[in-house]
Amino acid sequence: MHNDAMQTLEDALDVLRADAAASYHRVLLELEGLALDVQVGDERFDCRCMDARLRFDAVRRDMRKPQPDITVRTDRHTILALIDGRLTMMNAVLARQLAVQGDALTLARLSRAVVAFSEGALRSRGMRALLQRYRA
Repeated sequence: MHNDAMQTLEDALDVLRADAAASYHRVLLELEGLALDVQVGDERFDCRCMDARLRFDAVRRDMRKPQPDITVRTDRHTILALIDGRLTMMNAVLARQLAVQGDALTLARLSRAVVAFSEGALRSRGMRALLQRYRA
């Protein structure tokens, strides 16, 4: 059974906090105050960083909800191709396998958060097991 993307991302951040705390805190610093609307295949969820904490919620149809600062649309296959190095971010965007929207300054913050996450994940022992579960 596939782990869903939201739960896998939550678990990955827990692993990052335990194995690479400096990278985890850099992620939080970059995402502080931002709201992300993320869709991976048919799964859609919000990620908000407030008071140095990330909160995840399944998206509900609520017209009162504020607009996200960033939207991300992709699928599981693209995520794994990016992780495995079979696809670059630029090629994923050009092929319309990855869509990321937001203003330039906010996207720069997201980019720095992704770099911090990636650097920490490379040093993390627990991330490999989590990736294997996501692949299953």
